[in-house]
This record gives sequence, structure tokens and C-alpha cells, in this order.
Amino acid sequence: MIDLLGADLSLAINLLKEAEADYEILTTTSPFGVALDGIDRVIRQEVKDGIHRLTVCKVPDSFR
Repeated sequence: MIDLLGADLSLAINLLKEAEADYEILTTTSPFGVALDGIDRVIRQEVKDGIHRLTVCKVPDSFR
């Protein structure tokens, strides 16, 4: 399994494509509301039935 926790979503997708792995992207929001600016980061990763399921949250720039 490729460790993608904390990775930028675009990097995670590129790594999965290079490995020719199947994946799904699930999006969630912060309990503080939706960040308008920021980057999408992988906050949870699991592999089930050979499919990488990545949970992604937009992280404000102040947390980079």
C-alpha cells in the first residue's frame, strides 16, 4: 500500500495512476466550515477490495 496520508490530492492521484491502482475520492469538510482557500489533503486512506479510498479535506493555507 502506498502511504498517502497528508499528501496533496494531486500528488496522491499521480502516485496512484503511476502504480495503476484503482481509487475513489471522498470529500469531507472541516467542523469549522468549508475553507474557501487552501489545498486538498488526504486525511484518511484505506484499501478495500483492491480500491484505494481516499478521504480528502480542504486545508486552509494557514495550516500548510
